[in-house]
Amino acid sequence: MEPTFSEFSYGYAVTEELMNGALGRMIGRPMFPTQREEGRAGGGYDVKMLPKVGVPLFLQFKRSDYLKRAYSKYWYLFNDYYYRIAVMRSKFSIQQELLIHLEMLGNDVYYIAPEFYTDDELTDYYTNKTVFSHSALFSPVA
Repeated sequence: MEPTFSEFSYGYAVTEELMNGALGRMIGRPMFPTQREEGRAGGGYDVKMLPKVGVPLFLQFKRSDYLKRAYSKYWYLFNDYYYRIAVMRSKFSIQQELLIHLEMLGNDVYYIAPEFYTDDELTDYYTNKTVFSHSALFSPVA
């Protein structure tokens, strides 16, 4: 099942939590590239944040499809429902390569995706400031 909220709504909610300390104190403001900047060298991400200590944090937001049927492709791995994100193939987008390059430079770079799919869940987690704790991070290198 497809999520019932937009990538932007999820990205906003998780960014607000992170800026308010979910991973420690951030300095400055979150930096969102233009679509043009996102597709160029040094880009590939949706938001850049600066932790008070450490290296910049680059995130690429993804929505998660919810797979709940026993005939879903990877059901046999989990024997239960699971979530799946889509990463665009390199022949259509260089985003993956850009993210890998940022990580190879020593930055913290992740895809971040919700482990939920309904707008009601997003509302509840946003209200309770638990969007980040109900999300999964993935390295673009993995």
